[in-house]
Amino acid sequence: MTPARDARVRPRDRRTVIDLVAIILLCGTIGWGFQPVFDGFGFLVPVGIGTALGIAIALLAAARRWPLPLVTLATIVGYFLIGAPAALPTTTLFAIPTVDSFFALATGAVTAWKAFVTAGLPLDIAEHALVPFILMLVCAVTSTSLALRLRSAAWTLIPLGLSATAVALFGARTAALPVYVGAGFAVVVIAWLGIRHALDPSRHLLQAATETTAVHLRAVRRQRMVASAAVLLVALVGGSVGGAVLFDGGRTDRVVARDHVVPPLNPYDYTSPLQSFRAYIRDHADTAQFTVTGLPAGARVRLAALDAYDGLVLHASDDVVSGSGRFLPLSAGDPEATSLTRVDVLVGDYTGIWLPTVGAVQQLTYDGEAVPTDASMRRSTFYNDQTQTALNTSGLTPGVAYTLETTIPPLPSQTSLADAQFASERIPPATNVPEDIAALATQATADAVTPLEKVEALAGWLSSTGYFSHGLEGDAPSLSGHGAVRLHDFLSDDPMVGDDEQYAVTMMLMATQLGIPARVVMGWYPSGDAAGLDPFVATGDNLHAWVEVAFAGHGWVAFDAAPPPDKVPRESAPRPRTDPKPQVLQPPIPPQEAVDDTPTAPHDHDSGDEKEKPEETLTDWAPIILTAAGVGAGTVLLTPLVIVLLVKAIRRRRRQRSPSAPARIAGGWDEIVDRAVDLRAPVHGGATRIETAQALQRAFPEVAVVPLARRADASIYGPVPVDAVEAAAFWQEAGRVVHGMRSSVGRGRRMRARISLRSVIGARGRTRGGEGPDDDTSARSAAAGRGRG
Repeated sequence: MTPARDARVRPRDRRTVIDLVAIILLCGTIGWGFQPVFDGFGFLVPVGIGTALGIAIALLAAARRWPLPLVTLATIVGYFLIGAPAALPTTTLFAIPTVDSFFALATGAVTAWKAFVTAGLPLDIAEHALVPFILMLVCAVTSTSLALRLRSAAWTLIPLGLSATAVALFGARTAALPVYVGAGFAVVVIAWLGIRHALDPSRHLLQAATETTAVHLRAVRRQRMVASAAVLLVALVGGSVGGAVLFDGGRTDRVVARDHVVPPLNPYDYTSPLQSFRAYIRDHADTAQFTVTGLPAGARVRLAALDAYDGLVLHASDDVVSGSGRFLPLSAGDPEATSLTRVDVLVGDYTGIWLPTVGAVQQLTYDGEAVPTDASMRRSTFYNDQTQTALNTSGLTPGVAYTLETTIPPLPSQTSLADAQFASERIPPATNVPEDIAALATQATADAVTPLEKVEALAGWLSSTGYFSHGLEGDAPSLSGHGAVRLHDFLSDDPMVGDDEQYAVTMMLMATQLGIPARVVMGWYPSGDAAGLDPFVATGDNLHAWVEVAFAGHGWVAFDAAPPPDKVPRESAPRPRTDPKPQVLQPPIPPQEAVDDTPTAPHDHDSGDEKEKPEETLTDWAPIILTAAGVGAGTVLLTPLVIVLLVKAIRRRRRQRSPSAPARIAGGWDEIVDRAVDLRAPVHGGATRIETAQALQRAFPEVAVVPLARRADASIYGPVPVDAVEAAAFWQEAGRVVHGMRSSVGRGRRMRARISLRSVIGARGRTRGGEGPDDDTSARSAAAGRGRG
């Protein structure tokens, strides 16, 4: 090799090494964004294998100068061969892909994305490793290919930036080491671009032409060192400051896909637990439903938060995007949360899907000894961080134990609430509300001025006016239920008698009629002598329902509307009830014409048409975008396969419709040879049909290939001309031969042969069993000779 040749090659080799090092560092930085999503560092396996596989494919494609379709096909093949042991090891047999592996990889390329963003955090790497593997594989293939094939590295930043955006979109609300990651990414990019510019061959020629003296060279070298140091310093400071500003050290929530994808759970499909309120008190007054250890003083155990009223029952909203209906898969809470309180819960006789919780749950762990596996229970657990309630779709059973790491919000004082305004919270509009609710609410709050005074006026009016009774044996008569008919009778009775169920729902409806954001919470809390006992045993006797009102800056504040249990009616002695029956819910009372002089709530001044106007439904674009992305990804992956099958179909059709019968017969033999080549049979260029047939006969003993080769030679070169009927018969026999060859090999080999490019790529350079370079030409010459004769 000459010195000039060595000078031209060496910078190019050095540039390739620099490109690979930079891409490895950048892909590793991007892949680190998955760290908050998974529990542990197992995610590094699919990230690393996906990156290494993508770089290897890009290197091989650049060395062989493969076109884009072939690079895409190689990526798909690598995805199916390496994806199973890298991302789906449970589907493999000793790291060898199986049929289940290929099926999971094919379907997972489309379905894994939604499962990734709808599952609770932290994710199980054994179930959700496909997404980081695919992202890093595509990122490495595209970025490495662009870096090796293009002169400018700036184009490589496009797939790297898109991949970083995708990782952030599919990641968690908090970033992992954002300052260091941002600074490192910026330093690597700027240093990479600078080194590539220094290794540019055209720049070296210009430098050689302009260099004059050693002094000038030293000065230029010093200037470059200072400039490089300044650029790296700017990158380091800029990346650090940018990461700190954008991510606030990992404490500020980011916009991620999992917060905007419609969750698969709708609590409206489940029975409201408030319908069983009286049954708990009647049938389980002294039965331990569950035991809570570590319950802080003043804290309450929450079962359900309900804010949607339809005249029959109060339930959780059917709006799965916000409010009481927004139940997401169980995730890790705020990693920056401090002062966590540990609360242990042991389920007794309680059964149901509603999960008792305390405070704002940050971590929930099931006891592996009491349940089959913690992972299986976590998959069926959903949490609503807005109402601080949880659901377990599998249902709790006696003996289940779990631990809560929770944050107990401080109780606001009367002084801090005195000047607080109501928070802006979205509450579903109540329907079929008894007509006297609004009038009584306006009357009860006539003298109230501040928001706190209005809420206290509502609770005080109900507590002072009404009396308490569960309607059980020995109690004053009081029916269960909270439908429109029951509440109408409750407010009309003299005296007004009920328990927490009626008082809490009535106060919530009165508040919402005044435009106050309110909801009802059903749960347990100790009172009286049991307030300081630990553990706390939840029974039907200490079950309660209370009202929560949202105040700006303070969140949801609890208010008790029911009178004390010892406030019972004095007018009449309680009538014994030997077999109390729950009230059967009746349909809501029909709406009546409003009286003109009836006082109304402030927000009732709007016209009836405006109030009856259905709420505008907003289109949730997140599932549409994710579905389109999945379909697009599947289309990109399957397009090369479709192209290969289409090329082979066009080739077969062209051969069958050749202008002469001998040419069709020659095309039929070519079809046999091409199928054998795709099946990796020993076919050699330059061999005659008989020689090729003998080789195929040894490869496929059950198929009669030699007689068909003799028939082809006789038809093409024989003295008797052949017609279209004989050509069609030859194609039928060729089809049987191809079917026999395919049947004699395994299913995997047959599938690979369908998408193989061996017969397409080598078609021009191989002699297909004829005497000359082109069988079709030979056939046409033979036919012409017969015509002349």
